[in-house]
Amino acid sequence: MEEIFTVQLLEKEFTIKTNEPAERMQRIVEFVNDYLTKIQSQRPFTDRLIISLLAALNITGEYMEVKEEKLALEKEVENKANYLINLIDQYLEEVPCGVRDQ
Repeated sequence: MEEIFTVQLLEKEFTIKTNEPAERMQRIVEFVNDYLTKIQSQRPFTDRLIISLLAALNITGEYMEVKEEKLALEKEVENKANYLINLIDQYLEEVPCGVRDQ
């Protein structure tokens, strides 16, 4: 269900329509505000557009890094699972088990 939120980013109010739950939306806004404030304090920019674009680029870079790490971890888990499956298959071929093998 879509909800409408009024949020403040860089001292400017925005009205946002979203399907996000209120708690998650609040966490998102806090994260973005913290990021914008961090960039604003580190650089001499006063233009909100430049600050917002830098934040978007930095957040996107971090997101892509996490996504790549997730894909690498998934691949590692898949490889280890396949290795274990192969070990089990080899063991079952070498050692008779159950009534059917007698």
